Amino acid sequence: MLTIRQDQFRTLSMEMLVARLRERHPGPSEQRGAEWVREVCRAAVGKAATYGISTSDDLLALAGWMLTIHPHFEYLEDGAWARLILQRPGLTGGEKIRMIGSQMEHRALASSLQETVQ
Repeated sequence: MLTIRQDQFRTLSMEMLVARLRERHPGPSEQRGAEWVREVCRAAVGKAATYGISTSDDLLALAGWMLTIHPHFEYLEDGAWARLILQRPGLTGGEKIRMIGSQMEHRALASSLQETVQ
């Protein structure tokens, strides 16, 4: 029987996250390189722990925003709304991710409509 130590399990989990992130966002992953993607994943794990985000899918969403927008997207000038959601007590990690995702979709649609009108 094969026994996996806790540190080996963490390494394996991290590599799985890196692989899923690269698969979901191939353009930015290739552009920035493998080590950058790995660093974003490490930072995402820490950020997820801070904000109570615990599922792999929610962690993947968070890491995706960190990769495609900015590693500290919630601290950008136009990202204060995301920080407020992440820091809001009483919401589960999943609720936070869904709320941010929904807001991002609405903002992208509004931006797209605004470009169409101009």
